[in-house]
Amino acid sequence: MSTDLSVVGRRLPAYGAVNKATGATKYSVDMCEPGMLVGKLLHSPHAHANIRSIDKSRAQALPGVLAVISWEDIPQKPFNPSVQDWGLHDTSNEINDMYVISEKARFVGDVVGAVAAVDEATAVEALRLIDVEYEVLPAVFDVLDAMRPGAPVVHDSFGSNVSRSFGFAGSRGDVERALGDAPVVVGETFKTSKQFIQALEPLNCLAEFAPTGELTVWMPVQRPLVFRKKIAELFELPEAKVNVICEHAGGFFGEANWSVAPICVALAKQAGRPVKLEYSRLETGMNCASRETYVITGTLGVSAKGELTAVKEDVIVDSGAYFNRSAACTVVHMADFTGLYRCPNVSAKATAVYTNVPMASGFRGYGGPPAFFALEQLMDMAAEKLDLDPVELRLRNVKRLGDFGHAFPLETDTHAAVIRLGAEKIGWEEKRARPKVDGDVRRGVGVAAYYDVSGGQPFERFDRNLEMQLNEDGSVTVIINHPDGGMNLLGTCAQLIAEVLGIDYQDVHFVHGETEGKLWDGGMAANGGLYTVGNAVVRAAHSLKAKILAEASARLGVPMDQLALRNREIRLKAAGSADFVLGTPVLSLRALADDAIYKALDGSRSLAIIEAYHPTANPNPVGAAFADLAVDIGTGVVKVEKLVLVHDIGRAINPATVEGQLQGGISMGLGYGLFEDPAIGPTDGVMRGGDFNTYRLASPLDMPEVEVVLYEDPAPSGPFGGKGVGMCGVHAVAPAIANAIYHAVDVRITELPMTPEKILEALGGRQL
Repeated sequence: MSTDLSVVGRRLPAYGAVNKATGATKYSVDMCEPGMLVGKLLHSPHAHANIRSIDKSRAQALPGVLAVISWEDIPQKPFNPSVQDWGLHDTSNEINDMYVISEKARFVGDVVGAVAAVDEATAVEALRLIDVEYEVLPAVFDVLDAMRPGAPVVHDSFGSNVSRSFGFAGSRGDVERALGDAPVVVGETFKTSKQFIQALEPLNCLAEFAPTGELTVWMPVQRPLVFRKKIAELFELPEAKVNVICEHAGGFFGEANWSVAPICVALAKQAGRPVKLEYSRLETGMNCASRETYVITGTLGVSAKGELTAVKEDVIVDSGAYFNRSAACTVVHMADFTGLYRCPNVSAKATAVYTNVPMASGFRGYGGPPAFFALEQLMDMAAEKLDLDPVELRLRNVKRLGDFGHAFPLETDTHAAVIRLGAEKIGWEEKRARPKVDGDVRRGVGVAAYYDVSGGQPFERFDRNLEMQLNEDGSVTVIINHPDGGMNLLGTCAQLIAEVLGIDYQDVHFVHGETEGKLWDGGMAANGGLYTVGNAVVRAAHSLKAKILAEASARLGVPMDQLALRNREIRLKAAGSADFVLGTPVLSLRALADDAIYKALDGSRSLAIIEAYHPTANPNPVGAAFADLAVDIGTGVVKVEKLVLVHDIGRAINPATVEGQLQGGISMGLGYGLFEDPAIGPTDGVMRGGDFNTYRLASPLDMPEVEVVLYEDPAPSGPFGGKGVGMCGVHAVAPAIANAIYHAVDVRITELPMTPEKILEALGGRQL
């Protein structure tokens, strides 16, 4: 890597770290307004029921209660929280099937009413006083059962639970012929599981209407301006009268936080007072969307040389009670399954199905973790049939420079090198050859690869618009509508800006976090933060730099091309040199800015720019995970002893930030693979894994030795060569563990999570 950079590539503290560590940072959950009421929700105890009647009179008569609402009090306007009508986003497969509050409950916990009162105790008592008469209906909780003739229908308007069937637009070639001709064909059906968002900040919303009708909403939200648009449409408000505030959020792991806001806004509207609605952990599970769950039937055809000739997938997606992002997530899922490796013949098709369980949505990885759980086990199955090392099979099939990724040709050719480096770090050859048996323990090592995106283009718009100005003291302020979700995006952008402008990292400040007074911004999703926002701020910094140098040139009477910015100073360049500057500064940034604003004889002027950026590329980050583990054949318990993850980041703007993102993803991937299960009752739909006591996350005691390795090969289109990372750590952990379990005990676990019970059942008492 180049060493001529002064700020980019350094391990610097996260932006705002001191305020967060000392508790000074204010999150939405910390916000209070004078006269604020407490909101509470009434949930259905039934998985499927019509509401015959709802009597709110006793609750409304309770002193201290200012609002009681049900479906009768809110216009029944159907919507889909995932719809993003930005012109480029295809919404044809999406379904508007949700209401703020519905007249029918479709899962245990579905909201049937809400109250706002002066305190929590009064609000809880008001919920108890609401009388609901239910017509309980038969329910269905398994996606395969839901597809059978005669199954209870979740949405009457469809006539069955199959809501959409759609093929993958990237299908190509003749898959059936290729499978018929292939000397090696492997196939299997896999079932993945729900995974719930467990951010430290509980989902919450504070809504307040001004006397003149303006609405302000405080809540953790990844795409504030898109969210503002949907709220304005739902409540028939001009967008200019809606201000969404999210300066900081206690974790962003998916776009599943819609449900809290419309109810809170409806309560505030009826009460005429600000209302705060904060979900419990159980409510967060029931009423936020989880990771999509899939039944995946995958088939690979492989030549005698170990080259993929066919990749086929048939996938059933369990939407839960509402469609939400079933199409969007599944399209990405199919792109991941069919597109990781080179193959001339690929096809995929999907069927979306309703069930009486909480809905699913976009979650960290956005369809990728289930895809790689299936695909990477199939790759190992093919390697075994070919008597080929699993690493070698992957190396023979990785994509190369110029091959298409998700949407564009690959900008770099790194995947083979990344896989080789991971194999070296884990000690692949030695651990594959070591004795497996150690008393009741069997040892194994496994590998899985992945790829992802750096934004959603061209399928979604991640356009950026921002303002950047030089302040009187020589520092720089960026005004942007982008929330801080904990991944240090603002910090990495500050490093990029400081590098371009020749200032200190600490000299870059941000005004962000509310839609009022901000230019349009696509928000945060799809690993797009660093790549798209980073490119935008780099472009803006270059524009501001040109304006600064033009101002200095006019003041000094020196041509612009003879001036350079270094260390908050304008200096003269050495003749014919682009980089080396003479030691004597001629003007400080502070003096230049101060003079332009306060002392200019021809009128005060601000050294500021407005910049727009529309991303037209999407480099694919790639990576590989390796798991070294032990399986106790007496108990079925898996102890992961070491995980190695090698990730192609392009260039790490702040290596500590990238490593932290990947380490967090590894923890989430470990939980997804081995532990996390909401435990929804198969006969009653009741969630029994709804809080930190009953929903099994990977704890510090579960975490193995983790080695994160950053592979740097700058992407030409990235900001200083950077690519995406946020979702990537979770992708390959579960399949690497699954392949390591098979290597250890010769049984393949095809259903998540891979619990001790499933392993013992698969072993079936065999002596190994």
